Amino acid sequence: MKKKAEGMGLRETFAIHRRAARDMRRAAPGCFAPFILCAAVKAAAPYAVIWLSARLIDELSGLRRPEMLGRWVLWIVAVSAAAELLKAVLERWKNVRSELLDRQNDALYTEKFLRMDYADCDRQETRDLFSQIRQNANWSGWGFTHLKLYYTQAVQGVTGILGAAALTVSLFTRQVPATAGKLTVLNHPPLPAFARCWSAEQKTSGIRLRRRYASAIGCSATSLSCSREKRKRIWIAGCTARVNWRSIMSAQ
Repeated sequence: MKKKAEGMGLRETFAIHRRAARDMRRAAPGCFAPFILCAAVKAAAPYAVIWLSARLIDELSGLRRPEMLGRWVLWIVAVSAAAELLKAVLERWKNVRSELLDRQNDALYTEKFLRMDYADCDRQETRDLFSQIRQNANWSGWGFTHLKLYYTQAVQGVTGILGAAALTVSLFTRQVPATAGKLTVLNHPPLPAFARCWSAEQKTSGIRLRRRYASAIGCSATSLSCSREKRKRIWIAGCTARVNWRSIMSAQ
């Protein structure tokens, strides 16, 4: 009998992770809060400093008012210090919760064994399954121990994408000042010009293709319109030339 290898689908994978997270929240309420907050702050802090630095550079390239320059510098220093302090506090909280979460993880197995009958707990199949679960968690790191990493990576990635998108919006919406000279051409969207050039190129290539196709059709029609006698004379002349060539080569 052939065994059909079936992979786990995306929907089933998300369902298993939701069930695992629900079980961990039931065993340790609020266990994922420090991981989510720490990941969000770590991902958003650099973008906040970049935005404030851009405001400072904008002021330096513009009016250069001393009071505004000092204000932006103070904001950059304050936000950087607050972000580092907040990250240190959240990191400490996350480490403590991570140690507690590893200990509270055993409560899930204990609760499951307490709900089972003694005969089922003492079965060799149950012991082998529990041993396999422990081996996967300790050796490969799979299981509940990876939930912390998954939550952290997901929140950090989503926050980074949103922060980058928020910072790049101004690149397409802000107008270049008139004093920039030739750089004001960036105020005009290049998409229509590119579309016109592309359509013109497509039209030109289409005309060339149609001309080549018409020429090929004309040649085919001309060859088909030749009389049968003419094609016969051409075939006989070719055969005669081949025979003469063979006789010359055999004479040599």
